[in-house]
Amino acid sequence: MRRRGIETEAELLHARFAVKLAGETNPRPVSIQPPNIAEYGRGEESAFIEQWLRVRGFVLVGLVADDENPQSFMAVA
Repeated sequence: MRRRGIETEAELLHARFAVKLAGETNPRPVSIQPPNIAEYGRGEESAFIEQWLRVRGFVLVGLVADDENPQSFMAVA
């Protein structure tokens, strides 16, 4: 497993993840794109994926940058 960080000066343009949930055989695709687009499946697993994104800092609630709206990522199915 690679343990590399992202440069602090880097600008995130798009990210894709394969998230494997406990008890599932296939990973779920997750895609994020600033400022507020997140794409992942619907259904029961979407709540777990949203929590996964929040824990890792991809969904920021209550924190607003100077040029952003005060809202969290929006899921797109």
